[in-house]
Amino acid sequence: MGSLDILFIDLEVATNTSKIYAAGALYKDEAYKGESISAIRDLYFKYKPEYICGHNFINHDKQFLVKSSFNPIFDTAKIIDTFFVSMLFYPDKVTHKLSKPYKTEAHIQNDPFGDCVATQNLLELMIDRFNNLPAPLKTSLTLLLSKNKYFNGFFSLVGAELEKIVIYDFFKEQIKCSSDRFGQLARDYPAEMAIVLVYLNTSDRTSLSYAVARQLSCLVQRQLSCLVDAEIFTTVFA
Repeated sequence: MGSLDILFIDLEVATNTSKIYAAGALYKDEAYKGESISAIRDLYFKYKPEYICGHNFINHDKQFLVKSSFNPIFDTAKIIDTFFVSMLFYPDKVTHKLSKPYKTEAHIQNDPFGDCVATQNLLELMIDRFNNLPAPLKTSLTLLLSKNKYFNGFFSLVGAELEKIVIYDFFKEQIKCSSDRFGQLARDYPAEMAIVLVYLNTSDRTSLSYAVARQLSCLVQRQLSCLVDAEIFTTVFA
């Protein structure tokens, strides 16, 4: 993992003022701990990594960085968001909050640099998870998600290549709808379809987790219930 060209970033922001009061960054063996966005920007320009990675980065950290001197970097750097990739690869996991082993009874505050390390570890697990998926599923996920801003950085990182396949042919024994209906759902809800396909490939699975359910509207849930047994949604949409 250390050889990958990725700058990991995590911010702590005051909810009442939206002020960044702590920040962490990690590029290979070089770390930053402080509160300066300029210092993280300088670390980026020192190495010019291809990727920036964070947990819930797109909907949280990036929203603050675009208002700073860091913003031009987003014109070239590719983003990997481990929060959304985690929901994709572990759809029945109870929580997708970042594991923070550095926290103890004596140390309960968030540590942005510690979160960078945790994000790096999570990304490594998800790379292994992707590499061990059946080839048809890997190809299907790439087709569905390679243009989605929450996932395209990850698929670029793992070198996933687009192949022209008929996804339905690989899953028709596991789903309950026609090829035409499946194709329409894949076009209308590609990310949600991808999550369901991974779920079908998950052994000893339980219901979709609440974290995943929050990303799916009730309308989408009703549409996708024609693919598999509706009971998988019962716990989270009851």
